[in-house]
Amino acid sequence: MIEEVARVLSIENDLAVVAVEKTSGCSSCHAKGACGTSSLAGFFNFKPPAITVKNSLNAKAGDNVLLAMPEQTLLAGSFLLYILPLITMIMMSGLVAVFYVSDNELVQIISGVFGFGVGLLLSRKFSARLMGPGQTAEMVKVFSSQAMVSPQQLIS
Repeated sequence: MIEEVARVLSIENDLAVVAVEKTSGCSSCHAKGACGTSSLAGFFNFKPPAITVKNSLNAKAGDNVLLAMPEQTLLAGSFLLYILPLITMIMMSGLVAVFYVSDNELVQIISGVFGFGVGLLLSRKFSARLMGPGQTAEMVKVFSSQAMVSPQQLIS
């Protein structure tokens, strides 16, 4: 199981809307002031998306919770998001190169972009099937919002 600390944003019936706290290796690095990667990460400071999980432990808004997810779900999701669109892009471009009589590279490029879009649509369709019962993130522990603890202490 993969575990991550999240903060409960709101409660809706028996569901909790949570946001995973962003962690980075840069925070513990001594060279972060002179590092281009750290500067670039600060420039692209995206807010983590909120996800909905079953509130099985009666957490309240503002609480910190420990979420767990099976490794297979993360691996399958990574494959769907990254590999499947690339495979469909290469296949579509290759099929056009084989069956299209002209050597027009623009047609191959356009077909590759089209194949990438088809791969993204397939990823979206198959990800709904992936997130079946027992495959989504679930709450393992609840910690009060007043308790100031580090993520390492929460996981242990």
